Amino acid sequence: MLELLKLLFDWKDLFNFAGFDAVIYAAFALLGTVIFIIRMGLMMLFGADSDFDPALDHPVASCCLALISVLSITAFLMGCGWMGVISQVMLEWSSIASATLALPSGFVLMLVAASMMLVLRKAAHNVEYDPAEAVGHVGTVYMSIPAQGEGNGKVRVPVQGRTVIVDAVSAGPAIESFKDVKVVQARDEKTLIVEPA
Repeated sequence: MLELLKLLFDWKDLFNFAGFDAVIYAAFALLGTVIFIIRMGLMMLFGADSDFDPALDHPVASCCLALISVLSITAFLMGCGWMGVISQVMLEWSSIASATLALPSGFVLMLVAASMMLVLRKAAHNVEYDPAEAVGHVGTVYMSIPAQGEGNGKVRVPVQGRTVIVDAVSAGPAIESFKDVKVVQARDEKTLIVEPA
């Protein structure tokens, strides 16, 4: 294993030991792994995914475009690269045998990554709740709410086991941001009527 790590960072020896395709596999493996580590670090620091995500609601288009994302391409590079390196350097397989293992491995990981992203996107888009369930709950003003009849603000309120941010109007005076409010009524599916708590 230590010999494999030494070869990964000494490309001339890797070329002499296993050939040009092993160098390509090593480049794929290292590039995919570095991108993956950077993405995970950014996700941990900032709590968001920075993947290319075109806003298409058509199921066929979103399925096809999920295959062409930073995550799926990174998964392909890692799967193909590491399987190619292992099969050529550690198992000493031929170029054709290595490609027969490496390419399908990369495509399988690519499909797994794309499938996982589709499931997560679908779950995120199907978040429905009954606004009437928020009545009586105490929330926090997220964006200041003007006095009654003068416009909307936003509140963060617990509804059916999760916290949502929804439009809100005041039942009386203006309410500043970060103040606690009580939901007194659901005006419609997207707007709550609140008063100071």
